[in-house]
Amino acid sequence: MKKLFLPILLSVFIIGCSNPKDEVLPPNLNEADMKVLAEKVKSLNEEDKVLLTQYLMRSEMSKAFGGTGASTGTTVGEAIENQKQWAVEQKAEEQAKTERAAKLKAEKDAKTAEFEKAVSVTVFDKNLVKGDWQSFITLDVDIKNNSTKKIAGLKGVVRFFDKFGDLIVSFHFGDDTLNIPAGDSLKSTFTWDYNQFMDEHSKFINTSLEGMTYKFEPEQILFEDGTKLDMPASNEDYF
Repeated sequence: MKKLFLPILLSVFIIGCSNPKDEVLPPNLNEADMKVLAEKVKSLNEEDKVLLTQYLMRSEMSKAFGGTGASTGTTVGEAIENQKQWAVEQKAEEQAKTERAAKLKAEKDAKTAEFEKAVSVTVFDKNLVKGDWQSFITLDVDIKNNSTKKIAGLKGVVRFFDKFGDLIVSFHFGDDTLNIPAGDSLKSTFTWDYNQFMDEHSKFINTSLEGMTYKFEPEQILFEDGTKLDMPASNEDYF
């Protein structure tokens, strides 16, 4: 009887002191298996419990989107280390994105300042020209060449905002037939099709210029000597 008691006692001691990180994750994370697993890993510290939970959630999400989920035979310890490494990689990736966004923004700000030194656009009138079949929105603008070279073309966008600062409408335009000597200005008219069913068009037409603010955002300047200025990536390309 004593011979049987000692092995049984040792067995209970070994089981009671087993490392929860050696437990193998169940292949199917159903409710019953999760309850068993939770009981086996309840001695983990709080940080490891959080990491394990995050790993299990990530694995299940992976399967939902066609992934394989956790590898067969993965232990609790391996899952925790995997989640730690994933978190480090995610942090590095986010840091890289943040740095790239900052670099692109700095490039755009510098280029914007260069553009603003080279050219300015002033809107001094707007109209709705009605036709038999199609009506048109016109903007009368003054383009000032502030650079030291003759401008042969300009492409950009004029955005109009209401008194709250909310965007009303954006008008994109491009003209590669300009002939503006350095230091001179040119009055020009840009035209767009008017759509009466578009709220932004109606609001723009029914609001006076004095009731709006606007911002000219240049995209490209062509110079007569064949050189040009191009804006870098937009804010939408940062992420």
